[in-house]
This record gives sequence, structure tokens and C-alpha cells, in this order.
Amino acid sequence: MEAEDVHVKICLQEIVKLDLEVQALIQDIREYENTSLSKITGDGDFNSKNPTLLSLEELNLLANDKLTKLRSKIKELERLAQEQEMENNQNMIMKQVQTHQQALLRKVSNHQALSRTANSITDNLISLNRMMATQVKQSEQTINTLASSSKTVDETHEEFKGMSGHIHTSKKLLSKYNRREFTDRLLIILALVFFFATVLYIVKKRLWSK
Repeated sequence: MEAEDVHVKICLQEIVKLDLEVQALIQDIREYENTSLSKITGDGDFNSKNPTLLSLEELNLLANDKLTKLRSKIKELERLAQEQEMENNQNMIMKQVQTHQQALLRKVSNHQALSRTANSITDNLISLNRMMATQVKQSEQTINTLASSSKTVDETHEEFKGMSGHIHTSKKLLSKYNRREFTDRLLIILALVFFFATVLYIVKKRLWSK
């Protein structure tokens, strides 16, 4: 009888311990989900490596393991209750079994709900990560396009500078040609004046000599 009581006490202690561990894990999962949600909504800094997702996955695995062990211990307690010789002890232990079974069902339900939320958060974070990668790629393409356009503008500017130099040289040549043309005309006029003056001088001298 005392040995059975010891086994029952040890089993109850392990159930309580596992129950507390499961509660702590569920709380941690809930906190991680809140952190992940803040990242999705933009309230927190987004890390492309997603350390939160890794921790969340580990916590879910731990919670599943603890729930499995807790379920096993409750079954063990139920078996110990059935082995009790005294009906009062058996009924008392079975009440505890029912209480722990109900608590286990609630915890499993909560954990499943959190797991569904975690999967949704994971999908959203992956989608956000892909979207950010696409935006980065588009930004790189835009920068490359701007750099190419800037290079084209610089080359066009250099061409305009070259054309401006050619135009300036042509203008100087035209100005020089115009000055030479004016000088040539002036020399021609002076030559004609000198020629006509000479002719008049000769004609006048012959007329006077008669």
C-alpha cells in the first residue's frame, strides 16, 4: 500500500512538473508570436535570418514532446488508480486523472491554435522576406539604370563640348575670312583708284602737251 502511494505521489509530482513546463512553453510560444507579429506589422526590426522562427520551431517541438510525456503520465496515473485496493483511494485518484485530462485537452487545444498561428506567421514572414528581396533587386536595377543614364548624359555633355569647340573654331575662321575679304576689297578699291588716277594723269598730260 505504501509503495503504491509512493508511486502515485511520484507520478503526480511528475505530472505537475510537466504541466508547469508545458504552460511555460506555451507562454514562450505566445510571446514569440507577438514578437513575430510586430515584425510583420512593422513595429519591430526585421531580420532576414529569422532567428525567431528557429526558436519558435524548437519551442513547438519541445511543447509536443512535453505534451506527449504528460499524456503518458496521466495514463500511468489512471493505471495506478485502477490498481488501488481501496475504492476511496481509487475514486480520489481518478478525480485527479480527470482533472489532469481536462487540463491536458485545454493545453493541447491551445498549443494547436498557437501552432496554426505560428504557421501563418511563418508564411507571412517568408512572403515578406521574398517581397523585400524583390524590392532590393528592383532597387539595384533602378540604380544600374540611373548609372547608365548618368553615363549617357556625361557622354552627351562631352560631345556637346566637342561640338562647341568646333563651332568656336569655325566662327574664328569665318571672322578671319571676313577680315581678309574686307582687306582684299579695300586693296582692290585702292588699286582701282590708283589706276584711274594714273590714267587721268596720262590723259591730262597728253592733252596739255598739244
